[in-house]
Amino acid sequence: MGPAAVMEQLARVGIDIKIIPEENTATGIVDKVSCIADILDMAEADKNLVLTKLDNEVNDLKNIVDENKNDPKKVMFILGMESGSPTVGGIGTSADGFIKMTGGINVMDSFEGWKPVSTESIIEASPDFIIISNRGLSSFKTVEKLGQHPTLVFTPASKENNIIAMDGMAMLGFGPRTITSAKEVALRYASDNE
Repeated sequence: MGPAAVMEQLARVGIDIKIIPEENTATGIVDKVSCIADILDMAEADKNLVLTKLDNEVNDLKNIVDENKNDPKKVMFILGMESGSPTVGGIGTSADGFIKMTGGINVMDSFEGWKPVSTESIIEASPDFIIISNRGLSSFKTVEKLGQHPTLVFTPASKENNIIAMDGMAMLGFGPRTITSAKEVALRYASDNE
């Protein structure tokens, strides 16, 4: 959160600032919602209703992921393709957390953060699935056109039409919609196993 000078100014004028820890997991989402409910002084019955619904969603996701454990999918998350080379999520990114939530294996685990990667690295990583935000896909219009991009065309994901485009904030915002998005992706892995 920042810039630091702005945060200091807000604190100096007496604005109450609450910083909620970010953990890119399903449990982290539930904890975040619980923390916000407490900050907002939500009635206990309402808070329990919301948390019960979220817990049910998390359990549904866990069941799907457990069913896929025997055939985990290698996954690459593309943020965008503006430079011609895909900018992908390495370890420690929200994309890495999302991939793990879906039960997938992040094939870009040799670096931290977001980074443009070469065609050779992508071919070597050999992702079974490619996930991209709708915004990242926008210049290609369709996942089929994206799959024909020279950096992706030789991947198993492209060959099997296993490119998934979804709302970026729904996947990477790590709010309740992230659990729903993770379930959708995990179900795509399951249908690929059939």
